[in-house]
Amino acid sequence: MSQGNEVQRYAANERWNHWLTAITFVLLAASGLAFFHPTFWSLSAVLGGGELSRMLHPIIGVVMFVSFMIFAIQKFSDNVMRSYDWKWLGQIGDVLANRDDLAGGGQVQRRAEACLLGDVAHYVGVDGQRHHHLEAVFLAHVCD
Repeated sequence: MSQGNEVQRYAANERWNHWLTAITFVLLAASGLAFFHPTFWSLSAVLGGGELSRMLHPIIGVVMFVSFMIFAIQKFSDNVMRSYDWKWLGQIGDVLANRDDLAGGGQVQRRAEACLLGDVAHYVGVDGQRHHHLEAVFLAHVCD
């Protein structure tokens, strides 16, 4: 895939894993909304209707969890905090105020690391307790 000046950002297995996670997220979001409120019940058709949706939703959830954790493990070494990360974190106020020029270089990478760490916290801890609002507020600020 890399030819001339092209840089391969992700390997094929990382792209496959990403799309598996994305597709399972969409399926879980649709069926989860159907279970959440009767207004969205028509979305249960995405997984084949009421009973089939209720059976497949947790199975697809496990597939999504496993695929995401594989991704997190693959990218773990890229997300270890280094000295410039701590410097950036010390200037988080500038970042949240969209003054990235004052926060130093590598803003995009630091934001990606924060989003990944937030997602890991979501899948491992927060999701099991159903306290999505705290994680959503954090990710809305940092991952926009």
